[in-house]
Amino acid sequence: AIAFGALKRWAEAEDFFEICISIPGYPSALQLEAVKKLRLVQLISKGKISPLPKYASQTLSKQFKNSPYQAFVNAYPHNRQALKEILDKDRALFTVERNGGLLQQAFLRAPRWAIKKLTATYVTLSLADIGREVGMDSEEEVRALLLSMIESNDISAQLTASGTVTFSDPPPQFTRAQIDQVLLDVQRQAAGLGELDGDIGRGKEFLSKALKNREDSAWAPSQDEEMYQMSGGNQWEVETIFS
Repeated sequence: AIAFGALKRWAEAEDFFEICISIPGYPSALQLEAVKKLRLVQLISKGKISPLPKYASQTLSKQFKNSPYQAFVNAYPHNRQALKEILDKDRALFTVERNGGLLQQAFLRAPRWAIKKLTATYVTLSLADIGREVGMDSEEEVRALLLSMIESNDISAQLTASGTVTFSDPPPQFTRAQIDQVLLDVQRQAAGLGELDGDIGRGKEFLSKALKNREDSAWAPSQDEEMYQMSGGNQWEVETIFS
């Protein structure tokens, strides 16, 4: 898990940390350290923490809540000043436990996660408003961060020259594999409908009904005959014979 974290392969690191803390037995110091690193990895990769696996001991959660790491989680990501104060206050502890690097990465990514949360609440904001919300004083730094997030598809937004930011829903994106799967599903459905249509056509009830309709249409008068009868043709013929 530590190796994957060093490679910034956060999903795999999270999986292995969860395996570590789910080992049955009385909670060990090693598992508590795994919980600390797991929480930091989740903040970096997701911007929030997830519930511990159901097989993990509740004692680990209680021990974590009594540590400075819980205070860091509580302040994340909006209260950047509080995050900085926690890092400064407990820097010695974080260094001894070798979590300083993860904490620093989480701290640097906090504004990105704070901005992503703003997109769920606001449609239009100024650079100054965003700076106040995420704890950044420089509008130029906010502008650079927004452009970086737009370029990396973290958010969908438009930034005007006057400093107005308009957020929008990201356009749907599909991979080649997803498109191929949709086409395959359509082909299967079309084949299934074709088989169903063939089964209906070969069915006894359908064939009997079709044959009956065909016989009825054979005995019915044609369109020309109907027009002839409506024009009084039979009456003229009778009158001619007996005149």
